[in-house]
Amino acid sequence: MNLYIDCPLKFYLCGVEKFSTDRDIEEHLDKANFGTIFHECMRNFYNKLIGNSAPPTKIDKDSLNNYINPPLTSGKNSSLEAVLKIDDVFFSLGVKNIEGENLIIREIVKQYIEYTLMVDYDRAMPFYYLESEMAVNNIKTSGGYNLKGFFDRVELIVDSKKPVIIDYKTSSVSDLKKIEKSINQDYSDITDIENLMSQIFDYSGERNKWDSYLFQLMLYALMFSKKYGDDDRFNLKDGVDVGIYPIQQIRSKAMLRFSLSLKMMESFEEHLNELFDKIFDKKKEKYWRQNLDSSACQYCDCVQFCNRR
Repeated sequence: MNLYIDCPLKFYLCGVEKFSTDRDIEEHLDKANFGTIFHECMRNFYNKLIGNSAPPTKIDKDSLNNYINPPLTSGKNSSLEAVLKIDDVFFSLGVKNIEGENLIIREIVKQYIEYTLMVDYDRAMPFYYLESEMAVNNIKTSGGYNLKGFFDRVELIVDSKKPVIIDYKTSSVSDLKKIEKSINQDYSDITDIENLMSQIFDYSGERNKWDSYLFQLMLYALMFSKKYGDDDRFNLKDGVDVGIYPIQQIRSKAMLRFSLSLKMMESFEEHLNELFDKIFDKKKEKYWRQNLDSSACQYCDCVQFCNRR
C-alpha cells in the first residue's frame, strides 16, 4: 500500500502483473535475508526466555541478566549464541558454509542483537512479552476490505495492559530528526491529526521515508485494535503504542516510540478505505500513473518498463 501511494505504476507492475527481479542468492545473503536472520534469532531468544510460560510473560532485568552480564561485547557469549540458534537460521536459508562474507554477516547480526538486548535490558520496566512474528488474518476495515499481516513483536505495559507493537528496522532508518519531531508532537486536536494523515497519504510522490514508516505502524495498530478490541488481556481505551527499533542506529537512538490514539486510528482507517477505493476502482487506468518525483526512479527495477528517463 505504501508502494501505491508513492508510485501507482510500480504497484501495478509488481502487484498486478507480478513483475519481479528474482535472483539466485542462496550462498550469498542479501539485505532481505539479513533482516530474516535478525528476526528469527530475536524470536528464538524470546521463545527460549519464556520457555513453557503461557503468554503474556513478564520480562524484567533479572530475566535478561544472564545474557547481559558480563557485558555482551566483552567477548564471546556462548549462552546467548546457543539461544539464538543463528547457524540453524543460516542453514534454513540454504547457506551450508558460513564463511567469508557470510561469516562477517553472522557476526554483524549477532552484534546488532547484542545491542538490541541491551536496549531491552535498559527499558525493562518490566514489560510483558506476548509474541514475536505474530500473524493476524481476516481483519476487515469499515469499508469492507480485508487485511492481514505480521507484527515483529508485541508487548504489554505491565500496569496499564496497553499493547506495544514493535517493528525491527534492519536497514538504516532515515529522517530520524523528523521521526522524533513527529513523536513529540501533540495530536489531541483533530486538525493536527488530519494534517498528519494528509502527509502520510500524500499522492504527489514527495513523501519522506518517515511517512511510510508511520503508515506501516498505524496499519499495524489498526489491525491489532480490530483483532483484539474485545480481548480482556488488552486495554485499548487509550489506543496502541507502536515502536521502531532502528537496528543499525540502535546504540545511539534506542527505541523510537509513538502513541496512537483511537481518534488517530479512526482517521487513518477512513483514509485507508479511500486508498483501497482507488486501487479497486473499475477505471483503474487513470490511477496507474508514474511517481511524480523522478529522482525516486534512479534505482527502481521497473524503470525499464515505464520508459521514464
